[in-house]
Amino acid sequence: GTETIAFPNAQTYLHHRKLLGFPEDSTLIQRILPKGFYWRAEKLPHVHWNLKTAYPPAEVTFKNSREFLEHRAKHGMPLDGSDVKVVKGCYWGKNGEATIWWAEDGKAGTETIAFPNAQTYLHHRKLLGFPEDSTLIQRILPKGFYWRAEKLPHVHWNLKTAYPPAEVTF
Repeated sequence: GTETIAFPNAQTYLHHRKLLGFPEDSTLIQRILPKGFYWRAEKLPHVHWNLKTAYPPAEVTFKNSREFLEHRAKHGMPLDGSDVKVVKGCYWGKNGEATIWWAEDGKAGTETIAFPNAQTYLHHRKLLGFPEDSTLIQRILPKGFYWRAEKLPHVHWNLKTAYPPAEVTF
């Protein structure tokens, strides 16, 4: 195994180097870069890297696979990319409504974050590496309520309540 020694001061460090026959300076020190965290948004190809967390905002965004592999090699990481965390959320909205939601679990209909305005929404997209536009928004139909009167054959549908008057009759 490899032993690690922490020196209490520069004098002790230089003395240790002298005993081992190294020059009494800071040459020949192998610097180890932090591994950090690699991540990407599930629906996007770009991989990002952060020093302390696998979540946005990205500290580094790789433009291509060559940059990604060089960075991994420099940081002592395996080149297969098996440790890249996938952020699975999705943007969604209900047909006919202006509110856009972020679903952390990646399932349209899960109300994790409702964006209060376009600026906040676009900023969130930028942090995750999505284009700053309205692409990749899943639109869902509101479920509403199907109902019928007990002795009548017709089925009705209402958006917000299962009570008359019917908005649609089948």
